[in-house]
Order: sequence, then C-alpha cells, then structure tokens
Amino acid sequence: MVATNGIFNTLEWFFGGRLAPLALMPVPMHTLAAILPFRWAFSFPVETLLNRLTVVEMGQGFAVQTSWIIGCLPVMTFIWRAGMQRYAVVGG
Repeated sequence: MVATNGIFNTLEWFFGGRLAPLALMPVPMHTLAAILPFRWAFSFPVETLLNRLTVVEMGQGFAVQTSWIIGCLPVMTFIWRAGMQRYAVVGG
C-alpha cells in the first residue's frame, strides 16, 4: 500500500506540474500529462485562476475532469464495497 501511494504521489508531482512546468516537458510527455488525471487536478485549476486559458480551453478542461470522475466512479464503488465486506466494525 505504501509503495502504491508513493508511485501515485510521484506521478502526481511530475504530471501535475508541481515538479516542473508542463510546458517544459517534451511533446510525448506533455501528451501523456494531458491524458492522465494529474494535470486536471492541479495544473488546470492553477492555470484557470491565473487566467491563462481561453473559455474554450476551460470548457475542455472541465469536460475532461467530469469524464475522469464519471469513469472512476464504478471502480471506486467496487473498491469501496469490497473493502466494506472485508473490514467491518462490530459494536462501533
């Protein structure tokens, strides 16, 4: 579990734009960052607050965020239910 969290955090720092600006990445890495959810969780809100995006780019960003949320809901629901079956508190 700790290793998984560490990998997730490393990917988040790198592809979210926290470690270095996404504009400095090579094109393949920049493309991958646009596909993964990390940019949309950190870099996109910062760019929006700094007013660096057009209205169309903001709409696309919100659409990508919504797509990630809708796409991950079934997976999260499955994991939650599996966890609740395995770890139940008695008398809590």
